[in-house]
Amino acid sequence: MCPPPWEQVYLRGAPPTGIERIRNDYWRRQKALPFLRRDFRNRCCYCTVHESELLGAERSFDIDHFRSRAELRREGRESDINLYSNLYYACSECNELKWQHPLPDSPPNDRFIDPCCEPLYPEYLRLCSGDHIAPGKPPGPYIVQTLRLDSRVSVHRMIKRREAQTRVDAIQQKKRRHEDAAAGFLAEADEARRRGDSMAYTTAIGEALRCTREAVRLSDECINVLQAVLS
Repeated sequence: MCPPPWEQVYLRGAPPTGIERIRNDYWRRQKALPFLRRDFRNRCCYCTVHESELLGAERSFDIDHFRSRAELRREGRESDINLYSNLYYACSECNELKWQHPLPDSPPNDRFIDPCCEPLYPEYLRLCSGDHIAPGKPPGPYIVQTLRLDSRVSVHRMIKRREAQTRVDAIQQKKRRHEDAAAGFLAEADEARRRGDSMAYTTAIGEALRCTREAVRLSDECINVLQAVLS
């Protein structure tokens, strides 16, 4: 089975031409965002939230400069700040919290893993059943602490909704099986009616009703799961 997107390296496509020459932040953002959305599959490269999981959709995302201007200045490469390879797609919360990105002379475990070079999950970060993202091996603890991945309401909601969606998908699969079975029993009942076999007809109708009731019950269960998440 294919691993989820956040357990894979984000692969860069062709960059927008001339973006490093755009000095205006607004126009640079407008030009880069469609490409970043493509490369990062419409989700935050840190907390994994997808645009569809936030009320503001793509308006809740921003451009993260993976390496800060201060870092690049120390290396004499400040002009590289707006290279497309330094621009990442992040939700507004992660982007804001990451502003205090450490300088190169920080301890080795106080840094961010580049998700375009190696996956953050599940080696450094783990999506936990319940309501938070837990650290794996270093620098996972630093990333969790910096981005508050173990306490943010948005992360809690994201995980809860994904768990609910997984449950709903499983319930709907069962529901479809019962609906298919009910259709099969109705076909048997129709055949029995044509043959004049009243006993077989009654039995098939009874089974069709049983399967239909179970399908209705499963529909109600789906509604209850979704209501629990929204409450």
